[in-house]
Amino acid sequence: MDHNHSTSGEIKTNGNLTDYPLNWPSTEKGSTHELAITKEHIFVTGQNMDMVAKLDYDGNILAYYNMPTGSGPHGLLIDDDGRLWVSLEFKGTVAQLDDEGTIVQEIDVNMVVEGSPGKINPAPHGIGLGPKGEYIWFTGKRTSTVGKFNMATHEVEHYELENLASLPIFLSAGAQNTVWGTELKSNAILKVAEDGSISEFTIPTSNSRPIGVIPDPTEDYMWFTEEAGVNVGRIDMDGNITEFPVPALQKNDILASLTFDEDHNLWVQVYVDHNDPNPTGPDYLIKFENKDNKKNVIEEIKTNLDKSFGNNFNFRRVENVGPKVSAELLKSGVIAISLSLAIMLFYIWIRFEWQFSLGAILALFHDVIVTLGVFSLFSLEINLSIIAAVLTIVGYSMNDTVVIFDRVRENLRKYSDIKIFELTNISINETLSRTIITSVTTLLALLAIYFFGGEIL
Repeated sequence: MDHNHSTSGEIKTNGNLTDYPLNWPSTEKGSTHELAITKEHIFVTGQNMDMVAKLDYDGNILAYYNMPTGSGPHGLLIDDDGRLWVSLEFKGTVAQLDDEGTIVQEIDVNMVVEGSPGKINPAPHGIGLGPKGEYIWFTGKRTSTVGKFNMATHEVEHYELENLASLPIFLSAGAQNTVWGTELKSNAILKVAEDGSISEFTIPTSNSRPIGVIPDPTEDYMWFTEEAGVNVGRIDMDGNITEFPVPALQKNDILASLTFDEDHNLWVQVYVDHNDPNPTGPDYLIKFENKDNKKNVIEEIKTNLDKSFGNNFNFRRVENVGPKVSAELLKSGVIAISLSLAIMLFYIWIRFEWQFSLGAILALFHDVIVTLGVFSLFSLEINLSIIAAVLTIVGYSMNDTVVIFDRVRENLRKYSDIKIFELTNISINETLSRTIITSVTTLLALLAIYFFGGEIL
């Protein structure tokens, strides 16, 4: 992520977000990549600059570690002994650095393939510490592989992924001695079991481009971000995936990394897609609050504002969108649709006959189920507006049903010798022109709203 918007060296603080300018001593810019944190220091890789920056928690640059020219440092991790490791992606090695940034050991993870004239660089992109702390795992970005090496013996092993051109990105240790990773191009999450077997789980949202992956702090789950899907996903140890939409500010926002804080709140990084830069917008973080976190956030914000600006603030309304609200939305939507169907059944029963009312309700169920099935198939968000739209479909469908049944009743009196199947077809054909005109008129109004109504509509 590019932090070059602050070039003066001044630290800018907005609320509780602080920009730490890196000011790389290089003509290359815009290539800040991974980050690792110890109790005292923060380390950041600059791939195009062939550097690793070392900062303290006040944002002061303590050192720039120069890596070999053209080595492309990318992945970072701190092992259980507090040692700093960095993947040199363009060189095909993983190196350990001392406190001065000097490479003290460098593990060659290039692949030796039978029939190849030389070694093949898998491009070690992300690196992650194995669950027992004995191995360092790395993604083979170029070769659709993952690999590991023993930190004591330096023995290297590579594992081929089933999905070709999968572009594995990040790795993280999970529960049950597993290692998990993201496959950017093949739209999947990979799992390496303790015995070395690999499973790959396709994400329901197509072309979601998964990026970061981290373990749940309390349960046996992994969480991941979908860059293009604009979702965060949760996957259990058996590979069952649940996706949660992220309320991005604009349509060209995409997701990057994610992390849990000490209170188990989930933070997600969001920024504007560089391939779709208009409209422009800020980089920002979204916080998903842990429902068990009892802190009174609103009171804390009010206290901080009062300290800074005096007692001139009044919170007129506070809204909280969380799991409880989502559950209430689902419950209210189901009740609304069910009540509308029940009332219409009763109306048709009184207006015509009970056989007609059963047919009408079955037709309405068909319309509602098909509509909701499309949303389920494409993993589209269902909110209050969608519930209102489904009720509108119910209303339009019922209106057409009443008109057709009314014509059927008239024709029953006219043509008593015609079978009900043929008579129903005649009635539908006689009312078809009205149905088409009504539907086209509604569609024209919707098209006008879609093209000229603006983002809110």
